[in-house]
Amino acid sequence: MKKYYLFIILLIFTVLSIHQVYAETPGHNSELDNQCSEGFQWSVMTVACEQANCPPGSRRTYTLECSCGEVWNEPYKTCYNELGLASYCISSNQKCEDISGGFDPLSGECKFMEGFEWNDNKTDCIRRLPEKM
Repeated sequence: MKKYYLFIILLIFTVLSIHQVYAETPGHNSELDNQCSEGFQWSVMTVACEQANCPPGSRRTYTLECSCGEVWNEPYKTCYNELGLASYCISSNQKCEDISGGFDPLSGECKFMEGFEWNDNKTDCIRRLPEKM
């Protein structure tokens, strides 16, 4: 019986790990991705191209757009890169041009080479402290 529970736990962990690595648009239809710009995937739920990887701290709206909270009147706003992809979340009293985010919406990963890394629970992409001061 112990082996059965261990197997179930291992299976759940594997499924959750794979989901984080291969994030994609809900209702994704890869056969129609050629109709979308870079960083977007076709969704049968909205019959449109939607951003594949939303930045940490954001959620999807009912239309599957990435939003950091302004849609729900929360005190955050979404910043976009030059491709029109949501790339990071900031406080609503800040300006996007004053802050750079470390999340790469194309790969869904932190920009490690630019000095960013995942926090301990992989919910935010944070700037690394220099090794030497």
